[in-house]
Amino acid sequence: MVNGFVVFDAEDKLIEVNSAAGLIGITNLDIGKHSKDVFSRFSEIKDVYDALQPESEIYLGDPINRWIHVQITPIYDNNLFQGKLIIIQDINKRKNMEKKLSDSEKRYRVLTELSPDAVLVVIDRKIIFANKSSLKILGAHDIREILEKDILSFIHPDFQEISKKRLQEVYVKRKLLEFLEEKIVTLKGEIKYIEVGEVLIIYNNQSAVQLVIRDIKERKKLEEELKKSLEEKDLMMKEIHHRVKNNLMIIQSLLKLQSEYIKDENALNMFKESQNRAKSMVFIHERLYQSGNMKKINFRDYTRDIAFNLFKSYAVHPKEPGLR
Repeated sequence: MVNGFVVFDAEDKLIEVNSAAGLIGITNLDIGKHSKDVFSRFSEIKDVYDALQPESEIYLGDPINRWIHVQITPIYDNNLFQGKLIIIQDINKRKNMEKKLSDSEKRYRVLTELSPDAVLVVIDRKIIFANKSSLKILGAHDIREILEKDILSFIHPDFQEISKKRLQEVYVKRKLLEFLEEKIVTLKGEIKYIEVGEVLIIYNNQSAVQLVIRDIKERKKLEEELKKSLEEKDLMMKEIHHRVKNNLMIIQSLLKLQSEYIKDENALNMFKESQNRAKSMVFIHERLYQSGNMKKINFRDYTRDIAFNLFKSYAVHPKEPGLR
C-alpha cells in the first residue's frame, strides 16, 4: 500500500504495521509497544489517537517536516472492540501546493486593493473574488454581498447580450478585451456608467476572467457639460456672425444709396472703394464662419468671389476683351 497503516489492539499495543508507515518512522521494531511509546515523538498524532478523531490533517515538525492525513477507524468483531486501524497518507505535496496558491492569492489581493477600480474574478459568471473598490462601485457594504453572485445580475439590461458575448470571447479566444462603455445596476438599484475590460487569468489553478470596472460618472458629467458648453458657444457664434454680417451689410447698403447722389467721379470711386472694403470684410467673415476653422479660410474661393464682386461693383463684365 502507498499509504501507511498501523493497527493497535484493545490494550493500545501495536500489533501490525506496513512498510509505508516508515514515512513517520514507525517500523516492525515498534510492534508490541504501547501507543504512548509509539507516538512519543508525535504528540499531534497522540492527541488525535486519544480523542479518537475520525480523521485529521497534521503537520509534523523536525525531523519529519511534512503534512500527513491521519484516519482512525475502530475495529469491532461481533460488537466487541478489538482495537484501532490508523491509515497515514502523505499530503505534503498537496499542502505545499495549497500554500503556494494561498500565497499567490494574498499577493493578488494586496495588489488589487491598491487599485481605485473594481477588480472582480469570475468563473462561469460567478464572482469568486472582489477587491474593496468593488464595494463602492457595486453599492455593497460587505464583500460577502458580492461573492457568489452572477456577474450579469449587475449588468444593465441594455448591455446583457454584449456582456455575455465578451465573456465568451475571453474564454474562447483567450485574449485581452479593450475597455468598453457599459451601464450597471448596483445593489441599491442605482444606474451607473462604467468602463469594463476583461482578460483571462489563472486563479486558484483554474481558468477565470478578470474584470476591471471603472466608474466614469464624473467623466460622463464633464462630457455633458462640455457638450452643452459647445452648443452654447455655437449658438453664440451664430448670433455674433449674423450681427456682424448685418451691420456690414447695412454699411454697404448705406454707401450704395449715398453713391447714387454723387456726381463727382473721384468721390464716387471713393464710395465704391469703401463699399468694396465692406464687402471684403463680409466675405472674409462669411468664409471664416462657414469653414468651421476660425484661423483659416480657402483663399482660392475667397479671391474668386471677391474678384467677381469687384467686377460687378464696377459694372464690368469679367469676359470682356482686355480684362483677362
